[in-house]
Amino acid sequence: MLLKLEHYFIYSYDMHFTIYDFFATIIRMVRKNHYQQFYNYTPFDSTQACRQTSAELIRLSNLRKF
Repeated sequence: MLLKLEHYFIYSYDMHFTIYDFFATIIRMVRKNHYQQFYNYTPFDSTQACRQTSAELIRLSNLRKF
């Protein structure tokens, strides 16, 4: 299976998270999608995985601003 993306955007100048948060979020989203594929028979969608990762990084960044 090849990972093909038309476009992606996960970086913003106002992001406040560590490199550890970045990699942990990516691993967590991949595991979450693998779980969905294995147990719920949901096909893997790379675009959806990238959107979830981006949303989670934005959420983490917003938590660290305060």
